[in-house]
Amino acid sequence: MLKTTLFAAVSVGFAGAASAQILEIEDHHERFDVAGVKLGDTPDDAIATLKDRGYECDFRGLMGADGAPVNEHGNAGYMRCKTTEMLEVGRRSYARGEMDLFFGNLDLSGTGTDASKVFVQKMVFKERYGDKPNLDTMHARIQSKYTGAERSQGKWIAFGKSAPDQEAREDAYRAKVQSCAEYRNEARRDGTTRDERIKILECALERAELNYSFMIGHPTQMTAKYSNRPTDEYSTIEITAEWPAWLRVQQIHVDAFNNSKSLEAAKAGPQIDEDVETTF
Repeated sequence: MLKTTLFAAVSVGFAGAASAQILEIEDHHERFDVAGVKLGDTPDDAIATLKDRGYECDFRGLMGADGAPVNEHGNAGYMRCKTTEMLEVGRRSYARGEMDLFFGNLDLSGTGTDASKVFVQKMVFKERYGDKPNLDTMHARIQSKYTGAERSQGKWIAFGKSAPDQEAREDAYRAKVQSCAEYRNEARRDGTTRDERIKILECALERAELNYSFMIGHPTQMTAKYSNRPTDEYSTIEITAEWPAWLRVQQIHVDAFNNSKSLEAAKAGPQIDEDVETTF
């Protein structure tokens, strides 16, 4: 079991105006309970919940090769859990329930050690039924638990809410994208100077800030599918709950990280080694 001190409750707050490296889980995000675990839960909370429900978990995906918690551009690893209760079908045994949890880290820096920033970003749940409940029964259960879920292409889908000011966030981001592009194109007409290069990179980082705000305003979602084919020995429900925009947040950070390095180099100026000998 991971030490309780490794993970704690998710904190909120938006910090680092220049670096945008600490983000927040906002109040509008629907947390979607699946087997007692909710989006935004800490690993410790998820572990405790699943343990109480008869699951055993493999924690190796939460640690890097050095044994330290994973924190790479917002990725904080994963955890696979299975029930100790088994489903006996013929000569084979299957875990009655399985849960794969994927974690994000609100500290995007990749160097932060604040465990309070780690949260459940995605969960994939599977449960098997030897008695094979009928479709009507399982669909009624899904609709009862996930209010507002709608059936589409054989699946039940429910979306959380976007941020109340999501339209304004998008407008601000789109406007910054345009202004940065216009400045970059203007600077390139006569050859970009060092000062212009610096301003282009600074604009890119400002754009990233607004993109973070826009993306974290996107909703969470839940998808459920019940399979009950006559040829199968058991029926299965699969439920996925996630915050899909977090994958985009991670990519934004990778790009911003690279831009910040380029900005540092541009501000430092040319690195000339006077000891280099030439023969031309």
